[in-house]
Amino acid sequence: MKHLILFISTILVILQSCNPAVNDVTPDETAKKIFTRTELEGIGQMIHFVDSIVSAKTGHTGINESYRTYLDKLSTDVFSGGDFTPLLNDTLKFQFLETIDDEAFSAIWREDTAYLVWKSQGIKYIDLNFAGKYMKYLQEIGESDERYAKIYEEASRSGDFSPVIVVWFLKNHHELDFTVYKHRLWATIFLLRIAEPIEIPDNFKENLKREERSWVKLDTVFFNNKSLD
Repeated sequence: MKHLILFISTILVILQSCNPAVNDVTPDETAKKIFTRTELEGIGQMIHFVDSIVSAKTGHTGINESYRTYLDKLSTDVFSGGDFTPLLNDTLKFQFLETIDDEAFSAIWREDTAYLVWKSQGIKYIDLNFAGKYMKYLQEIGESDERYAKIYEEASRSGDFSPVIVVWFLKNHHELDFTVYKHRLWATIFLLRIAEPIEIPDNFKENLKREERSWVKLDTVFFNNKSLD
């Protein structure tokens, strides 16, 4: 209950930091054809949730200015050799996504759990649901927009957001008008997909280094022996 109250308070602060009128966006005809009304409502909640956070983080109310400023910073961090900074921590992200209708969630996402040897509990994460309706939406809008045709093909081939997709979007996001539904939805999905970086404990890193050194020694001995045959 305490965490729920904190979460709701956080969202209220974020929502008060932006102008909802500026952030209105209307689903296009392709979206209306593919998604149900319930799914569109849930997807709209995801879009406005991301709008609110991006506006709060950049201090801008104009939707294009907000997204471009935020993505500029993300691009700089990534291409300078840094990590992907998530839009918000995973705990808040999943608390929000749990409020979304199941059908709307499944239209875009699938949830899974990763198990790490140094953690007693698994880590939840989301990725694209390739059986979901968003993939169908990508395919259909790709018939008239080559950018989304490439995203659909690359995502279908790689099974997730490949480096090709990530680099293209970060380098070319200024070409997109985020007042347009398909672009805004894509930005929403892209930013929600970014998970918190996994921190590897120092002792586990040292164990990995020792194992790597051991394997190098074994390989050296093996290949040296092979060369003597």
